Amino acid sequence: MSEPTENFVRHDPPTELPPVEPPSARFIVQLFVIPAAIVIVLVVAYVAFVQLPFGRLANGGRDVMDYVRSIKGSNENRRWRSAYELASLIQNDGRLAKDGNLLGELTVALDGELAKPKLENPELAEYLALSLGAFQTTKSNPVDGRSTDPIATLSNALGPKQPRTVRVAAAISLSRLAERAGGSFGDPTAVHALAAASASAEDSAVRQRASYALGYFSGDEALAALRRRMSDEEDRVVYYNAGAALARRGDPEAARVLKEMLSPADLAQTLKASTPSETQTAIEAVELEALWGLQASVTSHPDLTIAVKPQLETLAKTAAPAVRIEAQNLLKKLP
Repeated sequence: MSEPTENFVRHDPPTELPPVEPPSARFIVQLFVIPAAIVIVLVVAYVAFVQLPFGRLANGGRDVMDYVRSIKGSNENRRWRSAYELASLIQNDGRLAKDGNLLGELTVALDGELAKPKLENPELAEYLALSLGAFQTTKSNPVDGRSTDPIATLSNALGPKQPRTVRVAAAISLSRLAERAGGSFGDPTAVHALAAASASAEDSAVRQRASYALGYFSGDEALAALRRRMSDEEDRVVYYNAGAALARRGDPEAARVLKEMLSPADLAQTLKASTPSETQTAIEAVELEALWGLQASVTSHPDLTIAVKPQLETLAKTAAPAVRIEAQNLLKKLP
């Protein structure tokens, strides 16, 4: 979503890694949980990425394992740059994204970084964590045959002793992997780590991103953690994330926050940006996130959508085009 305060990000293209294809409006909205300070860094990274000659890097004779060897080397600057470039190659190459050997090697590399008493190269760990989320498989098999688990490694990267950027990157990757699983992803190690991170009192950025990621995990622990986050009314990003996630599940607990998320007047009081147009963009983004959550559950749990029917009817008549169309389509699905 947009950046009405320092806790929200601008409505920019996705910046964690360059997308395989042009970003959808939904994917852009999903980035609202990343705090502005991190987004600024990632925007710079995105500009640098799109200027790199990836065709030459991918096809100019350098084997992908050259990047792995550089990551394992001793030149700290070259290590993180190699992780940086490899992350983009994986994101843009479906063959690499399904390579269990490569996934295993990068998992081993991140494990090695996280095992250090002090993380001296957080950029390397950050891009390694983001790389794991770019894969279309979780079956890792490093060339030396050792046992690895990228989900456990990302869960470890969420630990409170890790730098903020590494923890946020781990939450981003876990949400991507879980979303690809279509809501059937319930790894208990990941859910436990995300639940703990979502309650991180010392870091709102981690709390926000972990709360968002939990919405894509199945199971009772994830559901309970999301319901607890409904009490975080002072942190509206967490509050809205929890509401949208519970809406996807059709949980009646979401009705309270959804009524606010679907009320332009209420949102105008909490999403105050530097200009009226930015405030309006933020309002529309929150509304869309709520509507998408309801779209996922209206067939199986229509009562939740019925609970906010007055708000939907208002949006269906008066909202901006994208919001109005979504509200109209949702009303058509009600009994």
